[in-house]
Amino acid sequence: MISATRPRTGHAEARIEAHCSSSSRAQPRFPTRLHEVRCRATGFGAPKNPKKKQEGVVDVVNVRDWGRIDEPGFDVGDLKAQGPIRRVLDNSKELPFMSVVSNFLADAEGSGAIKPPEDSREREIPPFEKWAFREEHYEQYLVDIGLVNGAMKRAIERATALDGPGTVLDPMKLGIYRGDAVANDLCRLQTTRRDERDDIAAGSRYAQAYVSLLDAIEGTDVVNAHAYMLSITLLAMGNRIGSVCVEKLGLIGRKAASAYLDFDAEKPPLAVLTEAVNELGDGMSEQSKEVFFEALLVAASRCSLLVDSLART
Repeated sequence: MISATRPRTGHAEARIEAHCSSSSRAQPRFPTRLHEVRCRATGFGAPKNPKKKQEGVVDVVNVRDWGRIDEPGFDVGDLKAQGPIRRVLDNSKELPFMSVVSNFLADAEGSGAIKPPEDSREREIPPFEKWAFREEHYEQYLVDIGLVNGAMKRAIERATALDGPGTVLDPMKLGIYRGDAVANDLCRLQTTRRDERDDIAAGSRYAQAYVSLLDAIEGTDVVNAHAYMLSITLLAMGNRIGSVCVEKLGLIGRKAASAYLDFDAEKPPLAVLTEAVNELGDGMSEQSKEVFFEALLVAASRCSLLVDSLART
Protein backbone atom coordinates (compact mmCIF):
# COMPACT_ATOMS: atom_id res chain seq x y z
CA MET A 1 0.00 0.00 0.00
CA ILE A 2 1.23 3.46 -0.88
CA SER A 3 0.40 6.48 1.22
CA ALA A 4 1.40 10.08 0.62
CA THR A 5 0.78 13.61 1.85
CA ARG A 6 1.88 16.96 0.56
CA PRO A 7 5.25 18.23 1.81
CA ARG A 8 5.07 20.77 4.63
CA THR A 9 7.24 23.20 2.67
CA GLY A 10 4.30 24.04 0.41
CA HIS A 11 6.66 24.62 -2.50
CA ALA A 12 5.48 23.73 -5.99
CA GLU A 13 8.74 21.92 -6.60
CA ALA A 14 9.25 19.59 -3.68
CA ARG A 15 11.21 16.42 -3.25
CA ILE A 16 10.17 12.86 -2.81
CA GLU A 17 11.94 9.88 -1.33
CA ALA A 18 10.93 6.45 -2.58
CA HIS A 19 12.05 3.69 -0.25
CA CYS A 20 11.98 0.35 -2.04
CA SER A 21 12.45 -3.12 -0.67
CA SER A 22 11.83 -6.60 -2.01
CA SER A 23 11.08 -7.89 1.48
CA SER A 24 7.90 -7.42 3.46
CA ARG A 25 9.86 -6.04 6.39
CA ALA A 26 9.52 -2.28 6.60
CA GLN A 27 12.72 -0.34 6.17
CA PRO A 28 13.54 2.30 8.81
CA ARG A 29 12.33 5.68 7.60
CA PHE A 30 14.28 8.83 7.01
CA PRO A 31 11.80 11.37 8.42
CA THR A 32 12.94 14.64 6.95
CA ARG A 33 11.34 17.76 5.56
CA LEU A 34 11.58 15.97 2.24
CA HIS A 35 8.35 14.40 1.12
CA GLU A 36 8.48 10.64 1.61
CA VAL A 37 6.60 7.88 -0.17
CA ARG A 38 6.98 4.17 0.47
CA CYS A 39 6.66 2.06 -2.67
CA ARG A 40 6.84 -1.53 -3.86
CA ALA A 41 10.14 -2.82 -5.23
CA THR A 42 8.41 -3.31 -8.57
CA GLY A 43 7.03 0.22 -8.55
CA PHE A 44 8.30 3.72 -9.06
CA GLY A 45 12.06 4.13 -8.76
CA ALA A 46 12.68 0.46 -8.04
CA PRO A 47 16.35 -0.59 -8.06
CA LYS A 48 17.35 -2.86 -10.92
CA ASN A 49 20.13 -4.55 -9.01
CA PRO A 50 18.59 -7.40 -6.94
CA LYS A 51 21.15 -6.87 -4.19
CA LYS A 52 20.21 -3.21 -3.98
CA LYS A 53 16.57 -4.26 -3.61
CA GLN A 54 17.43 -6.25 -0.54
CA GLU A 55 19.49 -3.49 1.01
CA GLY A 56 16.98 -0.72 0.41
CA VAL A 57 17.35 2.18 -2.01
CA VAL A 58 16.46 5.83 -1.77
CA ASP A 59 15.62 7.69 -4.98
CA VAL A 60 15.30 11.45 -4.59
CA VAL A 61 13.47 13.33 -7.32
CA ASN A 62 12.01 16.79 -7.85
CA VAL A 63 8.24 16.62 -8.27
CA ARG A 64 6.86 18.89 -10.98
CA ASP A 65 3.18 18.00 -10.57
CA TRP A 66 1.64 16.36 -7.50
CA GLY A 67 -1.57 15.54 -9.37
CA ARG A 68 -4.32 13.92 -7.29
CA ILE A 69 -2.08 13.12 -4.34
CA ASP A 70 -4.82 13.91 -1.79
CA GLU A 71 -7.46 11.70 -3.43
CA PRO A 72 -8.17 8.05 -2.57
CA GLY A 73 -6.49 5.52 -4.82
CA PHE A 74 -3.52 7.75 -5.60
CA ASP A 75 -0.54 5.84 -6.98
CA VAL A 76 3.02 7.06 -6.75
CA GLY A 77 3.44 6.34 -10.46
CA ASP A 78 1.04 9.22 -11.20
CA LEU A 79 3.55 11.80 -10.02
CA LYS A 80 5.24 13.88 -12.68
CA ALA A 81 8.83 13.99 -11.58
CA GLN A 82 12.02 15.64 -12.74
CA GLY A 83 14.85 13.23 -12.22
CA PRO A 84 15.35 10.90 -10.54
CA ILE A 85 18.51 11.76 -8.68
CA ARG A 86 19.67 8.39 -7.41
CA ARG A 87 21.15 8.01 -3.96
CA VAL A 88 21.69 4.47 -2.79
CA LEU A 89 21.61 4.13 0.98
CA ASP A 90 21.80 0.86 2.87
CA ASN A 91 19.08 1.67 5.35
CA SER A 92 18.64 -1.79 6.84
CA LYS A 93 18.28 -2.39 10.53
CA GLU A 94 21.61 -4.21 10.51
CA LEU A 95 23.41 -0.97 9.64
CA PRO A 96 24.98 0.73 12.71
CA PHE A 97 23.01 3.78 13.77
CA MET A 98 26.05 6.04 13.39
CA SER A 99 26.15 5.09 9.69
CA VAL A 100 22.43 5.70 9.32
CA VAL A 101 22.86 9.15 10.86
CA SER A 102 25.83 9.95 8.62
CA ASN A 103 23.91 8.85 5.53
CA PHE A 104 20.93 10.91 6.58
CA LEU A 105 23.01 14.07 6.98
CA ALA A 106 24.80 13.54 3.66
CA ASP A 107 21.50 13.08 1.86
CA ALA A 108 19.87 16.01 3.63
CA GLU A 109 22.76 18.29 2.72
CA GLY A 110 22.78 17.16 -0.88
CA SER A 111 19.03 17.60 -1.29
CA GLY A 112 18.84 21.00 0.40
CA ALA A 113 16.86 19.82 3.43
CA ILE A 114 19.22 21.64 5.80
CA LYS A 115 17.93 25.19 5.64
CA PRO A 116 19.69 28.30 6.99
CA PRO A 117 17.95 29.70 10.08
CA GLU A 118 15.63 32.62 9.47
CA ASP A 119 17.86 34.90 11.54
CA SER A 120 20.94 34.22 9.39
CA ARG A 121 22.16 36.84 6.99
CA GLU A 122 23.04 36.16 3.40
CA ARG A 123 26.79 35.65 3.34
CA GLU A 124 28.66 33.13 1.29
CA ILE A 125 31.25 31.34 3.42
CA PRO A 126 34.62 31.53 1.64
CA PRO A 127 36.59 28.33 1.02
CA PHE A 128 38.41 27.07 4.11
CA GLU A 129 41.78 27.53 2.41
CA LYS A 130 41.16 31.30 2.16
CA TRP A 131 40.34 31.91 5.82
CA ALA A 132 42.77 34.37 7.42
CA PHE A 133 42.65 32.81 10.93
CA ARG A 134 43.33 36.13 12.63
CA GLU A 135 43.63 35.90 16.37
CA GLU A 136 40.64 38.11 17.16
CA HIS A 137 38.47 35.98 14.89
CA TYR A 138 39.67 32.80 16.54
CA GLU A 139 38.93 34.23 19.98
CA GLN A 140 35.40 35.05 18.85
CA TYR A 141 35.03 31.49 17.57
CA LEU A 142 36.09 30.10 20.96
CA VAL A 143 33.69 32.41 22.79
CA ASP A 144 30.84 31.17 20.60
CA ILE A 145 31.79 27.51 21.01
CA GLY A 146 32.09 27.95 24.77
CA LEU A 147 28.65 29.55 25.09
CA VAL A 148 26.96 26.87 23.00
CA ASN A 149 28.71 24.07 24.91
CA GLY A 150 27.48 25.58 28.16
CA ALA A 151 23.90 25.68 26.89
CA MET A 152 24.24 22.13 25.61
CA LYS A 153 25.41 21.01 29.04
CA ARG A 154 22.35 22.59 30.65
CA ALA A 155 20.02 20.89 28.16
CA ILE A 156 21.65 17.52 28.84
CA GLU A 157 21.32 18.02 32.60
CA ARG A 158 17.60 18.78 32.19
CA ALA A 159 17.05 15.68 30.05
CA THR A 160 19.03 13.49 32.43
CA ALA A 161 17.00 14.71 35.40
CA LEU A 162 13.76 13.78 33.62
CA ASP A 163 14.64 10.52 31.84
CA GLY A 164 17.76 9.24 33.55
CA PRO A 165 21.34 9.01 32.27
CA GLY A 166 20.84 5.82 30.29
CA THR A 167 18.88 7.49 27.49
CA VAL A 168 20.92 10.70 27.09
CA LEU A 169 23.91 11.19 24.80
CA ASP A 170 26.19 12.94 27.28
CA PRO A 171 29.56 14.26 26.02
CA MET A 172 30.59 14.92 29.65
CA LYS A 173 30.08 11.29 30.56
CA LEU A 174 31.86 10.16 27.39
CA GLY A 175 34.89 12.35 28.06
CA ILE A 176 34.54 14.37 24.86
CA TYR A 177 32.88 17.52 26.24
CA ARG A 178 34.75 20.57 24.95
CA GLY A 179 33.37 23.36 27.14
CA ASP A 180 36.04 23.29 29.85
CA ALA A 181 38.90 22.88 27.36
CA VAL A 182 37.62 25.79 25.29
CA ALA A 183 37.41 27.97 28.42
CA ASN A 184 41.04 27.14 29.22
CA ASP A 185 42.21 27.96 25.70
CA LEU A 186 40.29 31.23 25.65
CA CYS A 187 41.82 32.28 28.96
CA ARG A 188 45.34 31.46 27.76
CA LEU A 189 44.83 33.35 24.51
CA GLN A 190 43.54 36.44 26.25
CA THR A 191 46.47 36.51 28.68
CA THR A 192 49.07 36.05 25.93
CA ARG A 193 47.64 38.35 23.28
CA ARG A 194 50.00 39.51 20.56
CA ASP A 195 48.26 42.84 20.04
CA GLU A 196 47.00 45.77 22.11
CA ARG A 197 43.40 44.63 22.45
CA ASP A 198 42.05 44.57 25.98
CA ASP A 199 38.42 43.79 25.26
CA ILE A 200 36.72 40.44 25.80
CA ALA A 201 34.45 39.42 22.97
CA ALA A 202 30.78 38.73 23.61
CA GLY A 203 28.98 35.92 21.88
CA SER A 204 28.01 36.47 18.26
CA ARG A 205 24.35 36.73 17.40
CA TYR A 206 24.42 33.24 15.90
CA ALA A 207 25.87 31.75 19.07
CA GLN A 208 23.39 33.65 21.24
CA ALA A 209 20.51 32.48 19.06
CA TYR A 210 21.65 28.87 19.38
CA VAL A 211 22.04 29.27 23.15
CA SER A 212 18.46 30.53 23.35
CA LEU A 213 17.28 27.55 21.33
CA LEU A 214 19.18 25.04 23.47
CA ASP A 215 17.87 26.61 26.66
CA ALA A 216 14.32 26.07 25.37
CA ILE A 217 14.45 22.58 23.83
CA GLU A 218 12.65 19.73 25.52
CA GLY A 219 12.64 15.97 25.04
CA THR A 220 15.54 13.56 25.24
CA ASP A 221 15.49 12.73 21.52
CA VAL A 222 15.77 16.40 20.59
CA VAL A 223 18.56 16.96 23.11
CA ASN A 224 20.40 13.91 21.79
CA ALA A 225 20.23 15.23 18.23
CA HIS A 226 21.83 18.53 19.24
CA ALA A 227 24.41 16.80 21.45
CA TYR A 228 25.43 14.57 18.56
CA MET A 229 25.59 17.37 16.01
CA LEU A 230 27.64 19.67 18.21
CA SER A 231 30.01 16.84 19.18
CA ILE A 232 30.62 15.65 15.62
CA THR A 233 31.03 19.24 14.40
CA LEU A 234 33.74 19.95 16.97
CA LEU A 235 35.48 16.63 16.34
CA ALA A 236 35.49 17.09 12.57
CA MET A 237 35.47 20.75 11.55
CA GLY A 238 36.78 21.81 14.95
CA ASN A 239 39.87 19.66 14.67
CA ARG A 240 40.49 20.92 11.14
CA ILE A 241 40.38 24.47 12.46
CA GLY A 242 42.64 23.54 15.36
CA SER A 243 45.29 22.00 13.15
CA VAL A 244 45.67 25.30 11.30
CA CYS A 245 45.48 27.55 14.37
CA VAL A 246 48.05 25.49 16.26
CA GLU A 247 50.57 26.54 13.64
CA LYS A 248 49.39 30.04 12.75
CA LEU A 249 48.68 31.25 16.28
CA GLY A 250 51.28 29.23 18.17
CA LEU A 251 48.69 27.53 20.37
CA ILE A 252 51.00 24.82 21.70
CA GLY A 253 53.56 27.27 23.06
CA ARG A 254 50.80 29.37 24.58
CA LYS A 255 49.20 26.30 26.16
CA ALA A 256 45.99 27.09 24.33
CA ALA A 257 45.36 23.87 22.41
CA SER A 258 43.40 21.91 25.01
CA ALA A 259 40.30 21.84 22.83
CA TYR A 260 42.12 19.63 20.35
CA LEU A 261 44.60 17.70 22.50
CA ASP A 262 43.07 17.07 25.92
CA PHE A 263 40.30 14.49 26.16
CA ASP A 264 39.19 12.43 29.12
CA ALA A 265 38.12 9.54 26.90
CA GLU A 266 40.17 6.34 27.03
CA LYS A 267 39.69 5.75 23.27
CA PRO A 268 39.92 8.13 20.32
CA PRO A 269 37.06 10.64 20.68
CA LEU A 270 35.39 9.72 17.39
CA ALA A 271 35.42 6.03 18.32
CA VAL A 272 33.85 6.87 21.67
CA LEU A 273 31.11 8.93 20.03
CA THR A 274 30.47 6.22 17.43
CA GLU A 275 30.00 3.54 20.07
CA ALA A 276 27.68 5.75 22.09
CA VAL A 277 25.54 6.67 19.07
CA ASN A 278 25.26 3.03 17.96
CA GLU A 279 24.18 2.03 21.46
CA LEU A 280 21.71 4.90 21.55
CA GLY A 281 20.16 3.79 18.26
CA ASP A 282 19.72 0.23 19.49
CA GLY A 283 17.43 1.46 22.24
CA MET A 284 15.37 3.94 20.21
CA SER A 285 11.90 3.30 18.86
CA GLU A 286 11.02 4.32 15.31
CA GLN A 287 9.04 7.23 16.72
CA SER A 288 12.07 8.39 18.73
CA LYS A 289 14.22 8.19 15.62
CA GLU A 290 11.76 10.37 13.70
CA VAL A 291 11.97 13.03 16.39
CA PHE A 292 15.77 12.67 16.48
CA PHE A 293 16.20 13.10 12.72
CA GLU A 294 13.84 16.04 12.54
CA ALA A 295 15.79 17.81 15.30
CA LEU A 296 19.05 16.89 13.61
CA LEU A 297 18.19 19.12 10.65
CA VAL A 298 17.80 22.09 12.98
CA ALA A 299 20.99 21.23 14.85
CA ALA A 300 22.98 20.90 11.61
CA SER A 301 21.73 24.28 10.45
CA ARG A 302 22.71 25.97 13.72
CA CYS A 303 26.11 24.29 14.01
CA SER A 304 27.02 25.33 10.47
CA LEU A 305 26.89 28.97 11.58
CA LEU A 306 29.34 28.59 14.46
CA VAL A 307 32.29 29.16 12.13
CA ASP A 308 30.87 32.43 10.78
CA SER A 309 33.13 34.64 12.92
CA LEU A 310 36.21 32.68 11.89
CA ALA A 311 35.43 32.26 8.20
CA ARG A 312 36.95 35.60 7.17
CA THR A 313 39.49 36.35 4.49
